[in-house]
Amino acid sequence: MSKQANKTLVGGFVLGAVALAVAGVFFFGSGKFLTKTDQYVMYFDGSVSGLNVGSPVVFRGVGIGSVTDIQLTVDPADFSFYIPVFIETKPHKFRTVGNVKRKLRQEDIVQLLIKRGLRARLELQSLVTGQLMVDLDFHPDKPVRLVGADLEYMEIPTIPTAIEELTRTLEKVPLDSMIDKFFSTLEAIENIVNSPDAQESMTTLNQALEEIRKLAKNMDSRIGPVASGIEEAARDTQKLMQDIDVRVAPLACSIEDTAKAARAAAMQAEKSIAAIEGSVGEDSQSIHQLRQTLDDVSAAAESIRLLADYLERHPESLLRGKGKHKGK
Repeated sequence: MSKQANKTLVGGFVLGAVALAVAGVFFFGSGKFLTKTDQYVMYFDGSVSGLNVGSPVVFRGVGIGSVTDIQLTVDPADFSFYIPVFIETKPHKFRTVGNVKRKLRQEDIVQLLIKRGLRARLELQSLVTGQLMVDLDFHPDKPVRLVGADLEYMEIPTIPTAIEELTRTLEKVPLDSMIDKFFSTLEAIENIVNSPDAQESMTTLNQALEEIRKLAKNMDSRIGPVASGIEEAARDTQKLMQDIDVRVAPLACSIEDTAKAARAAAMQAEKSIAAIEGSVGEDSQSIHQLRQTLDDVSAAAESIRLLADYLERHPESLLRGKGKHKGK
């Protein structure tokens, strides 16, 4: 006969196997027991629909932990409800840069970050699924709001979501009174438009516009012939100036030739007078008369030269007169 097995030994082996299985699950399954984590709590007074246990906790988009529990608490003093959300963060996700002068406790670090504006807010994790996540970031302009209901965990203050802030702002806007004022304004405008004074003003305005159209049409009919006459007069004036230029040029040349001849005659007379002075003397009455005549001839020749030069520069003076060009 075979020897009967020892029941105590078999039981020990079974218990050992169970213990090893449990230890394997703990240490080699999730691995959380080998990782140091920090626990925090934050209180939200709005809806957390879409936030679940295991939802990520991020800091500026970097995953640093996850949600471990979501509860609902009530304050019997005023029956106010709060939703505590418990999270855990992984310190190994943070890395310090530079030399650390002194080591701070975890509580001191959190308080320092809160003073700098560390706040928690719910954000959409996915637009498709509507899942939420806890977003940590600095908002120094937001006030610190702490509940302090659970002293076992360090509390991080929370701020409303962007949608909640917008909703609260819209709730403060007096929409009813604004709508009433809007319809009152429309009614007042309608009364003004339909009033007898407004209708009379519109009739008067239409009449004034019709008179303006008639006046513009009348002016067009009168301005046309006047413009044509001005254009024709301008063409005639231009043609006359061209004729004057053609005729004045030979006249100026003729006058210039006359002036040259007069100057030559004066020079010849000057020589003759010098010869006569040698025979009759400088004090002779005839000599004085000849010199006077010679001066008159010279002056006349100079006047003729100036006239020829002026006509050459201003041929239109034959029509307008010399007085038009004074000072030019």
